[in-house]
Amino acid sequence: MIVPVENITDGMILEAPLINCYGQTLLSSGIELSRKHIRLLKTWNIIIVSVKSYGSEEEPVEINPEL
Repeated sequence: MIVPVENITDGMILEAPLINCYGQTLLSSGIELSRKHIRLLKTWNIIIVSVKSYGSEEEPVEINPEL
């Protein structure tokens, strides 16, 4: 599930590795995201991430193709 960084909550699991434009892995898949990670994502100007769905109550997010 693709989630905007501002909607990430503690405990979400990163579904795919987060890789920068130089091919460097910033965060590995399977990491449980915390407030520290969320601050880093914002510092790195990351807009969206892919997380494992952990609840059926969440609504799908429509992503602008420009992102």
